[in-house]
Amino acid sequence: MELKINECYEIKVKKYMTKKSVDGFDFMKKFNNDNPMPFLIMVGEVIKETPKMVYMKMHGDITQIGFDCCLKCGCMITNPVSRYFRLGPFCGGHAYENPFKTEEALIEALALYRKDYLSKIVWEGWIPKSAIVEKRKITSKIDYEKYVERLTKKYESEKK
Repeated sequence: MELKINECYEIKVKKYMTKKSVDGFDFMKKFNNDNPMPFLIMVGEVIKETPKMVYMKMHGDITQIGFDCCLKCGCMITNPVSRYFRLGPFCGGHAYENPFKTEEALIEALALYRKDYLSKIVWEGWIPKSAIVEKRKITSKIDYEKYVERLTKKYESEKK
């Protein structure tokens, strides 16, 4: 699947995209002001492209729940709470024990986490196409915005 301008994707990149430049490998410094991606897996829109790179505006988000891979470090996740948040206990700074009495309470906490934390993590920059290891197209930008709006409304109605 080719990435297309003005389309939204959830992508997973190679770990070097989350690191600052080092001696001998200065991609981040050259192309992104030494500002690495905050997560390995992010959601965003392709703004422009060259034959070998794409420029994307990305943000932290969870478009699906229950995944086995940490957004930040890419390690496998086995804990149910961590799988909901898509961040391992170390990267997410949370305990292994489910602090919620019901699954609904866990989902409410997840909605709050998405709204108050993940959605505010924004990154914009160049990504080599060869650094993208997985990609999943979000049907359309409008559908994605509606999806986020639905989750926000659901969260706010459950909160009341």
